[in-house]
Amino acid sequence: MVYVDDDTICAIASAPGIAARGIIRLSGPESLSSLAAICRPFEIPSQSCVVPIEIALEGNRSIQADAYIWPSTRSYTKQPSVEIHMNGSRPLLDDVLGRLCEHNARIAQSGEFTMRAFLAGRIDLPQAEAVLGVIDADNDKQLKNALSQLAGGLSSTLNVLRDELIHLLAHLEAGLDFVEEDIEFISSDELQNRLNGIARQLSETLGQMQSRTTQTEAYQIVLTGLPNAGKSSLMNAIAGDDIAIVSEEAGTTRDYIKKAVNIAGFPCELVDTAGVESIPADGTPSVVRNSAQLHTAKQTSGAHLILACRDLSSMDSGLSALDVSDTPCIPSISVGTKSDLVTTPSETIVGIDVITSSVSGEGNEALLALVAERLEEYSHQGEFLFSTSSRCRDCLAQAVESIEQALSVAQNNLGEELVAADLRLALDQLGQIIGVVYTDDILDQIFGQFCIGK
Repeated sequence: MVYVDDDTICAIASAPGIAARGIIRLSGPESLSSLAAICRPFEIPSQSCVVPIEIALEGNRSIQADAYIWPSTRSYTKQPSVEIHMNGSRPLLDDVLGRLCEHNARIAQSGEFTMRAFLAGRIDLPQAEAVLGVIDADNDKQLKNALSQLAGGLSSTLNVLRDELIHLLAHLEAGLDFVEEDIEFISSDELQNRLNGIARQLSETLGQMQSRTTQTEAYQIVLTGLPNAGKSSLMNAIAGDDIAIVSEEAGTTRDYIKKAVNIAGFPCELVDTAGVESIPADGTPSVVRNSAQLHTAKQTSGAHLILACRDLSSMDSGLSALDVSDTPCIPSISVGTKSDLVTTPSETIVGIDVITSSVSGEGNEALLALVAERLEEYSHQGEFLFSTSSRCRDCLAQAVESIEQALSVAQNNLGEELVAADLRLALDQLGQIIGVVYTDDILDQIFGQFCIGK
């Protein structure tokens, strides 16, 4: 993909579909002259403003529109730019776009407007990727994280660490330049301590990015418990629909059932699993039962949150069929079910986080609030970072590897020139993340994902 930033480009910037208003965007040195060529005469402003225009069409027809004009370098792309806000009819938008292309403009390539903003220094590469994240956000949490990155969250973190590496490299290279002089620009202990600190911070950043790779997908909330513990009824209550079969007969769920829901802005996937059963007295579990237990174990191991259900009407059944100690790294909520079948005061029930009844609706709101609280805690881990692109993660992983190699070389006194070489590699990888170092292939990979008008 070849980008020429001295052309004037144009594209429809509004979303496809029926709408009252549509937007056409132009950027480039001929933006204002291209606009003037298709309009009834109007005075071209010398500063940013909004002006009413009349666009001339074929057959002595015309339409009214508003033009948002940036005649200087104060636009998103730092080029003269125009946005035409007009009737949203697609044939009309295509007609006006075609007329602009007859007067010194061409159709923009995918992501070319954002590409120009990057090349002009208006944004860096993580912020460019965040633009796509804002466009593609499916829920409030994804939008919040994308806006955080667009504001420079990831870039500011990496820039601080990159500056620290540059400072270390400058000391090392100064020492190499004056190797015959009795001057120590940085001691071995200080070098190792600072490298260790940088490696630790970058590793933490990488871990946060990797833990958030599934954040663009739904949080998996798995319901577990003994057979007939009220899991299916609870799932139906949360989902607001009869998704799972509910029966007084134990063991009606033999395979897991999934349902996408939104809880307090979090995209979630509820998973109703088969009840966890012990092996029958004869020691010969059926193939179906065994398969169901394996599916339950698999779904539980991949959960973000576990709802461990206990039938309050069977107080001798234990807290839950799920032994939370088997999944110590997975947050869990102990849910008491079927409270409508018991008369025991709730304050006397020990080991239960929330008490519910799918019949009366008791506790459902409290449970959803507690689920949202747990997911909020989970999402706050590294919230200032959003970028989960494989490009960023791969570059950061290589940077961490180079710094750890530099630290190993320094610890074994193998030579400052080798340490410096590894630091240059790390700087190159960090530079590729924030856009200080880039290639055409990297730019194509990023901006090729955009739609035409962005």
